[in-house]
Amino acid sequence: MIKWNFSINVYDLLFLATISAGLIFSCLLFFVKRINRKANRFLGLALLVIVLWMVWVLGIDVRLGKYFPHWSWLPLQFSLSVGPLIYWYVKKLIYPEQKFTVLALLHFSPLLFEHRALVAETLESRKSGQATYNTAAFISLGPTVQLLALASVLTYLYLSLQILGKYHGELADQLSDADQYQYRWLQRLLIGFGCLWMLWMPFTAIDYIFYHYSLGISCYYPLYLLLSVMIVWIGVEAFLRPESVVIEAAQTRMVTEPGADKPRI
Repeated sequence: MIKWNFSINVYDLLFLATISAGLIFSCLLFFVKRINRKANRFLGLALLVIVLWMVWVLGIDVRLGKYFPHWSWLPLQFSLSVGPLIYWYVKKLIYPEQKFTVLALLHFSPLLFEHRALVAETLESRKSGQATYNTAAFISLGPTVQLLALASVLTYLYLSLQILGKYHGELADQLSDADQYQYRWLQRLLIGFGCLWMLWMPFTAIDYIFYHYSLGISCYYPLYLLLSVMIVWIGVEAFLRPESVVIEAAQTRMVTEPGADKPRI
């Protein structure tokens, strides 16, 4: 008979809190019928990606492998999709008429590399009996995945901020200062989210160069926690804020821009 004996620390409790909040607002963003429902679904998926990532971190910290030896084989990491999901959230928010075509799936093609790495880690795990995060494949491919995720998030955050900047430029004369202020919250949160991701660079560099990627996941707990709190905050703000400005902006654009009702590539 298995005796359950999880060791829970303060970080684990905080991770559980962010996982619970993130899962709730991910479902709300994805399923609740609202004006921005199509845009909110992309943000809901981004929130779900972070939730699954935190589940992976929590599973490592509570030593879930003692009770479920193969749980680390589960595909819980989709970090290369965070950037594109946030980008498409902003794009659908500002341009509700924008269609998500099959070609747009190319934004998510880097996920193939991330899950190819997981396959390599899983195969080694089956041979060695070690968890995937203790394999040589993880140690060799992990930094590459992290750097790719960092580059992806920063690139798509930059593109998202470009869209927001264009939006403010287009509608500066049509919207009041109060209306424009309602959208600056997203700009500020995206900048803050990008700054947190940039903190990953010195952490990974120090770990890889000086410790040969052996510091352990616990050294990254503050970053994981800050990132999860930030994305949950964005989700909460997006769900609770009024959507009247979006309607006015979309109607203004449809009137002022010729051919605005046509799908953009």
